[in-house]
Amino acid sequence: MKLKLLTTVTLLLSTINTVNATLPAPNGYSSWQEYWDEISSYLSSLPRPRFSDQRLKNKIEHLRIDPKWFDNLHPYTFTWIGSNRDSIGFIAQDLERVDSRLVVQGEGGTPCTVEDKRGCKRIDPAGIIAILTAEVKTLRAEVDALKSDQRVGY
Repeated sequence: MKLKLLTTVTLLLSTINTVNATLPAPNGYSSWQEYWDEISSYLSSLPRPRFSDQRLKNKIEHLRIDPKWFDNLHPYTFTWIGSNRDSIGFIAQDLERVDSRLVVQGEGGTPCTVEDKRGCKRIDPAGIIAILTAEVKTLRAEVDALKSDQRVGY
């Protein structure tokens, strides 16, 4: 769906850019192309739904997380180079040192730049959600056990 939306938006933007080449670019942009490139880049950065069908998986096991794993997570605030957009999140290289399964290396082997993101590392949001869910379940079990101990009078 996202690919279809991105293709439709790209086609629409290309058509508008061709037809309205004489219109001034939006405020803050030197050209319509720069404006469309930023919109396209933003749409490409949004998380995509992933296949998760059990029929595509084997060696399925419950996820067990070492509690010290979270000690090595470092969320940051930062500003994206190129768009100057403020954001919150993780640094892929930091997360890769914690668990390499959560980071995907961009295809193409090209340098990671603002203009060419093919070589950039990406974070797998579904993997992070799975780990956080496992940790919440562990903490809930601990809280339930503590509540049970209080009721019994320990």
